[in-house]
Amino acid sequence: MKMSKNYKKLCLALGLCGILGAGAVTAEMGTRSVQATYRNIQVSYNGVNQPMSVEPFLVNNSTYVPLRAIGDILGVSARYDSPTNTVVLTGGSATSQEELTNLRYQVAALQQELAQANAELAQYKANSSTSNSTNNTTNGSNITTEQLKKTEEYLNSSFSDYFNNITMNYSLSSTSSQINVVISYETRSENTTFGKLTQSKIEAFMKKIGDNIAATHSDIAISGTIEYTKDSEEKASFTRSKTGKYSYTHAFDEDTVKDAIQDAAGSSFYFSGIGYSSLGISDKDVNIREAKSAVNVKLYLSADNSFRNVWAKKIENNSTTEVISDSERKRAVTSQLEDLQEAIMDVTNGYEVNISVYFGSSDLIAEIDADGKINAYSFSYKA
Repeated sequence: MKMSKNYKKLCLALGLCGILGAGAVTAEMGTRSVQATYRNIQVSYNGVNQPMSVEPFLVNNSTYVPLRAIGDILGVSARYDSPTNTVVLTGGSATSQEELTNLRYQVAALQQELAQANAELAQYKANSSTSNSTNNTTNGSNITTEQLKKTEEYLNSSFSDYFNNITMNYSLSSTSSQINVVISYETRSENTTFGKLTQSKIEAFMKKIGDNIAATHSDIAISGTIEYTKDSEEKASFTRSKTGKYSYTHAFDEDTVKDAIQDAAGSSFYFSGIGYSSLGISDKDVNIREAKSAVNVKLYLSADNSFRNVWAKKIENNSTTEVISDSERKRAVTSQLEDLQEAIMDVTNGYEVNISVYFGSSDLIAEIDADGKINAYSFSYKA
């Protein structure tokens, strides 16, 4: 039998406790003298100090506390029956209220999962019955349009509300080598909800869809994508091999963009044709605007006085000296900006990419917009 927590606590209390009077402890049928040590011992239960009717003390390194007080704390009645020399314990809850609340919650959650499983099982049985009557089960690429439509209807009826506050739509097509499934949702609020899902939850969902398709159409590869139709964004994708092996990809994030910049430029921004080769990239700021399908990137270059003397306009004695022209500045950054924009576009699935380059923390020196237009700017300083 499994002991309750309160029972275990009471056993511990009995092991530690007893009430001693006049410096003597009753043992077997006789008495013996002992030395009690008082150290102002406190008793704490669940972080709260408890009042004691008799002050706890130590005897031979054992702590003694009043049994009745411990019983009151644990919800157990404790008394001493003199005629029988027996400590009588009554009452006590085998399960605390907190434990009961947790158990009720777990039962409710399990009941909900069971209801969902029963609903899916009923739908599966109904689909299987229909499939058997229409020969919907396939092997390999032997799939008719009618059979694929039945599977599509099953997915839409069974998994449209897989995630709370997102309505998923399923569309299936096939080629000679694989089945393709497009899973889509439409609204901005649904996209916000989807953006809060973890990659593991999304992958578990895609695997469930792949497994359900494979249960009806075996021995053929399956490829799927999840799309936000309002902005034509691909949020995630998966492939399932004939043998059931999965691979997953997810929409890009800030780190993906920064990695693309690192791969294309390393840690430097390069110039050409101005007698100055490069400046270190001290920081990268990436802003993803999903609603507008745009990525805005800001690169901050390490300040260097020798570069400033080449690039900027020098003001001295109310006159301005310019080492290079605006057209030379533009030519100096064109190649690097185009390479970086292309590298970022490769990982952002067709998003518009805008890049701005700053000297130090605030001086804008070059930019390229989503249409590929490049501008270069000088800044002025006093010598």
